[in-house]
Amino acid sequence: MVTSTRADVTDGFELSFTAAAGTAYFVGVANAAAVEQASYDVEFFAPPPANDTCATAQALTPTPAGIMVDGTTIGADATVSMNSTQCTGYRTPAGDVFYTVTVGAGQVLTARLDDTNGEDLSLYLIDTCEARCCWAGVDRTVGGATEVLQYRNITGAAQNL
Repeated sequence: MVTSTRADVTDGFELSFTAAAGTAYFVGVANAAAVEQASYDVEFFAPPPANDTCATAQALTPTPAGIMVDGTTIGADATVSMNSTQCTGYRTPAGDVFYTVTVGAGQVLTARLDDTNGEDLSLYLIDTCEARCCWAGVDRTVGGATEVLQYRNITGAAQNL
């Protein structure tokens, strides 16, 4: 069963629906006027990644050998939009995804971000999605270079970041 909603937008309408698993759907475009040719724009949006919000952050358990995580920001909402004075020195207005990690007392967390599509990605550690406290951040490269962030927990207890 398909559940759908329709919402008016500035220059047309938006149709959203919940698809049944394993079902193929076809999107048709037709001209209802008696004109042979018409031009149009159709946009398709991917569903947001599972770790699109702090509440749905993917839990990671780093090992001495490291762990590799493949991810995407395609379809992600801009949950934390930092201004230029916070964390990295640059704004982060686009979609973001989240991971959570526990850093033991006195331990160092090293995170390396390899951008595979030539975008301008950044890394930051925050205490909440309201970004009241940015523990560390890095955005030194653009266009596919690697970002490296290191954070040392100097507290006497493990920190969940």
